[in-house]
Amino acid sequence: EKPIYEELYNLKNDSAELNNLVNKPEHFKILTKLRKQWKIKINEARGYGNAEVYPYTNDLYPQGLH
Repeated sequence: EKPIYEELYNLKNDSAELNNLVNKPEHFKILTKLRKQWKIKINEARGYGNAEVYPYTNDLYPQGLH
């Protein structure tokens, strides 16, 4: 799953998060590491099959049987 957009900030030097570093080549290595960690955490949270995400309970139970 590819994120819609990514953000990467140096919070020590840019606490207001004004300078997004995601497209800077010098930050590619850390961004790659963070992407791998993100993928692990997403899989832990969602599981490893096809996601069954329902934004509202009524989408899962349209007849109101919940």
